[in-house]
Amino acid sequence: MQRLAVVLGLVIAHLTSQVSAVAHGTPDTEVECPEWLSEYKQFHADNRGSPDARYLIYDCDEGEKGGGKCEGVGDRIRGSLFLLRVAHAYGRVLLVKWRRPMDLTHFLAPNEVDWSLTGLDEGELLRAPPSRFDTDLTIAPGTPFYDALAAGKDAAAFNATKVIRSRTNSHPIEKVERSRKGMLGDAGIRHLTTWYHQVYYARCLYQFLYKPSRELHRLTTQ
Repeated sequence: MQRLAVVLGLVIAHLTSQVSAVAHGTPDTEVECPEWLSEYKQFHADNRGSPDARYLIYDCDEGEKGGGKCEGVGDRIRGSLFLLRVAHAYGRVLLVKWRRPMDLTHFLAPNEVDWSLTGLDEGELLRAPPSRFDTDLTIAPGTPFYDALAAGKDAAAFNATKVIRSRTNSHPIEKVERSRKGMLGDAGIRHLTTWYHQVYYARCLYQFLYKPSRELHRLTTQ
């Protein structure tokens, strides 16, 4: 446990420093995080635990009945960042459930929003099996998923289900931007036009959701 935590902590620290270097490599790459993150933070706080809340859960537990196979750390993080954009676009509360092979909270803790299931009714939230989401779920008949998502279309159909669980590993930027050159809330953001800017954008999403856990911080600063 301790060795795994140290290794993961070093990897996260390395990736963070590399992303920072890439994001600030040239003057024109220094851009601010999207404004919708602060709006979503307030929305999440106001609606998490509300009887009327609609939830979108990143749920990938290797070996769980009905859970199917899950990818590695990078794919899981990538999928959760993608679902953050989906949750914002359709007014859903994002939660993250990742307990195998070890609980995510050993290493990463909620940062700007509480994505944990703590204090919520897991029996209700985890009733339906998780899907691949972008390949298994259709927002509306005849509407390609990414086209509808990028344009914020068919919200009523998408939100007809109270809880959606997903184990997607979709990239948080590439497919959406390729589909409609933008997404609800991101119109005109120039830093999605190059790879450098996309890395910075993903960094914003990552740091919005996650921060090192106390245990990870302790083990990696000894």
